[in-house]
Amino acid sequence: MAEFDVIIVGGGVSGGLTAAAYLQKAGAKCVVIEKRHDLGCFDPGYEIWPETNVYPHANIYLGGMSPYWEDLELEKYGLRNLNSPVIYGVIGTDGKCLWHYLDPKKTYESCKKFSEKDAKKLQFFWETVIKVGKEFQKLICYQPPNPEYVDKLFELTAAPFGLDGDTIRTMNGIQLLEETFESDYARASLSHLAIGNYFGDFVSEGIGATSVAANNMAWSSSILRGGNHHLVHALQRLFLSYGGVVLRSSPVEKVIIKDGKAVGVRLSEDAVYPEKEIYAKKAVILDLQAPASLKLIGEDIVKQVSPELWAKMKFWKSGMKSSCLALITVKGRIPWKADEVEPVSKVAHLRYMFSSWDDIKEYYYRIKNHDSRAVFEGWYHELVNNVIDPTTISPEGYMTVRCDLHVPAMVQGNGMEWWDENRKKIIDECFKEKLEIIAPGIKNKIYEIHLETPYDIWRENPIGMPTHIVGGDFTDDQWYLGRMPYKMPIDGLYCCNSVWPCPASWGATGYIVASVVAADLGIRKQPWWVHEPTDYFFKNIQRDTYQM
Repeated sequence: MAEFDVIIVGGGVSGGLTAAAYLQKAGAKCVVIEKRHDLGCFDPGYEIWPETNVYPHANIYLGGMSPYWEDLELEKYGLRNLNSPVIYGVIGTDGKCLWHYLDPKKTYESCKKFSEKDAKKLQFFWETVIKVGKEFQKLICYQPPNPEYVDKLFELTAAPFGLDGDTIRTMNGIQLLEETFESDYARASLSHLAIGNYFGDFVSEGIGATSVAANNMAWSSSILRGGNHHLVHALQRLFLSYGGVVLRSSPVEKVIIKDGKAVGVRLSEDAVYPEKEIYAKKAVILDLQAPASLKLIGEDIVKQVSPELWAKMKFWKSGMKSSCLALITVKGRIPWKADEVEPVSKVAHLRYMFSSWDDIKEYYYRIKNHDSRAVFEGWYHELVNNVIDPTTISPEGYMTVRCDLHVPAMVQGNGMEWWDENRKKIIDECFKEKLEIIAPGIKNKIYEIHLETPYDIWRENPIGMPTHIVGGDFTDDQWYLGRMPYKMPIDGLYCCNSVWPCPASWGATGYIVASVVAADLGIRKQPWWVHEPTDYFFKNIQRDTYQM
């Protein structure tokens, strides 16, 4: 009989694989069971063109501030963080640009051409983020949600704007940015991650305002040398080096529950692993979206132990925001207009383009209403150009640029097939024509465009909630305290998906569930499991930042 201390179902890089690495290193005997052919399938690296590299989903590495760097000694397993001198920036259709630098004083210099007042406020914003970011991450991002921390959450996210927690509770993201800044560029530059709905709905009262600061306090904007999929390889190397076991191409069809306790899993007949029942002496962890977890556990079982949890999982909601990606292969340097304004544009790996603040607001509401005009008239493209990592550029000078437009997953009045029917129109109108405005001449440099629509994303990784790049975004009733529990009301059963915070390459959900399980198993106190968020990043910021 195959038996382990802990079974992890799903090898996602944010949840299952990170949890497995921590628990195996802490002394538990773990197995990761993955349905797909590889682990971390939503953090892939592709060669769209020979010897180039692009990451269609985990396009930006968000884990530079994670404690797992030092806890798990990931540099020993081949991982290296790379920073641009700028965190991100916005470029307008008028050719102007505003860059947010790692150095807040340089952000001030970039912004003052638009507004001296806004420049001072942005410098204050980033100086405060640096001061309170560690506390925010420790309390809100690397611990299970706690009602006692709600007031602190509002207080910490209000601080970069010079506000108090009670004030920010009454504002949505649009109101916050309009009352804080006077220029379109300052407003647009801080709205980009919030529009992705990674920390809550941008236009919801309280939630929307906190999400503006939360996105900037929780993550670094970096890349990994050789491609972001190297995080998967590094975690897997560590896991295996401590004796962990990985079963690929092995779908799980059922969680085995005996006498009210999760004791193992049953594999499907299609699984390549010959033994169809695998047992856990201590814990089963599910790295699956809520509806998929419900199916494996069994509706009757969940309904019996908690009718409220059954209803949440059964009718799990998503804001249904998604991404439409164009992976564009070009030869030579991209002719950004912004290069002529600020030379740092040449080494900026993350930029957003927009036309006006009014257009951004209208664009967001169109996404929310599933309006097709959000696709064809939207201007808020995310552009990733990994010029700071030479390993992603072929010897002949080819590189692949990732261009991402946030869109509604389902266009009003249409099925998912709409995306297949409009592929050519999307490539021409959403990407080629608009890129030409901010990078004149790029049309002549394009060798190939690979389009990934929301339908393609759903086909690639149907993890239980369609199309969203993190597997289903937040709705208001799920914010912070309203997501799935890490510790299920079934003995020995845990979750690390559909939880707070959102899954991403920072590994926060895996860290939290590993901490919860390890505490229950009596193995949490380890001399190596003591590092704090942000320490690694700032300790190595000079070494890891590209020098112009």
